[in-house]
Order: sequence, then C-alpha cells, then structure tokens
Amino acid sequence: MKSKSFAILAILTFLVAVAFGVYMASQQKESSTPTVPPTASTQPEQPKTVKIFHVKIEDSRPKLRPVNKQISAKEDPIEAALRLLVEQGNGKDPSNPIPEGTKLLGVEVKDGLAIVNFSHEFRDNFQGGSTGEALLIGAILRTLGQFSEIRQVSILVEGKPIGSLGHLDLSGRLDVNSSGMGFNNEIEK
Repeated sequence: MKSKSFAILAILTFLVAVAFGVYMASQQKESSTPTVPPTASTQPEQPKTVKIFHVKIEDSRPKLRPVNKQISAKEDPIEAALRLLVEQGNGKDPSNPIPEGTKLLGVEVKDGLAIVNFSHEFRDNFQGGSTGEALLIGAILRTLGQFSEIRQVSILVEGKPIGSLGHLDLSGRLDVNSSGMGFNNEIEK
C-alpha cells in the first residue's frame, strides 16, 4: 500500500511539475513578445484645417478674406476645400463669391495643374460684373493656392472650357498667385 501511495504521489508531483513548466513557458513567451506601438490607423486621426475665401466689405471696398474650416482627416483636402467654397455660395449671403446653386462636379490635380469642373450654375447664375468676376476667380485661385502641389488652375463648366464670365480670359491656365483685375492688394493670403 505504501508503494501505491508513493507511486500516486510521484505521478501527482510529476504532473504538477509539467503543469508548472508549461505555465512558466507561456509566461516567458508572453513577456518576450515585443509590444507593437500603435500605428497611425489605431490612433485617432486629427481633423485638418483648410482655408476658403469669402468677400468682406472693408472701407467700402470688397476684399477677399480667408476663413479656416475643419475637415475630416480622411477627406482629400483639395476637394474638401473646393466643396466648402462652393457650398458657401448656396445661400443668400452676399459675402459668398460663388454663384448660387453651383456644384463641384470634380477636381483633378496633375503636374501642378488643378482642373476644376463646375456645374452650369457657375456660369448661368453669375451676376457680378468685373469686380464680382475678379472676386470669384480670386477666391478659387486663393483656395487652391494654399496647396503646394497646385501652381495653376483650369476652370471647366460641365466638362468644357468656360472662356469667360464677361471680363477675364478663363480659357487657359490661371496662375494661383494672380487674382486678376488688380485685386491682389485686396486679398489676404
């Protein structure tokens, strides 16, 4: 009987030792597993800020002034800035240089050129004369000019070159550093 008890005790001691060894091995494996620092995708993305331009009357003269707008970090900043610029023209606020009802149909940037495509309301609802045209084009150029990858802008309406809204030649590429018709001094960057 004594030998049976000894055999059972030996087996139990062996099983406890094996279980303890397995436990210790798993603990050592967990501690030796390198901790992975959080990646950009696991950290919350911070919103971005873009500038859009609107008209302010100062000293009885219209001037373009920037307004900072927050966008989601997931949004394309160029498209988001243009969308926000266009959306401000969908109200009756006189500070909006964008013709009412205008929609952004698309924007493509390649080799420093931004090709912007607006809906027909851009042309059809424009009512501003030479000053309004300069402010409208200036707002677009300044909004796009904040992005270092854009040096020139081409404006389309419904996929076709616009030519003019009445005063400025809009048929070619427009430099983002120009606003046309002497409004450079009236525009805050």
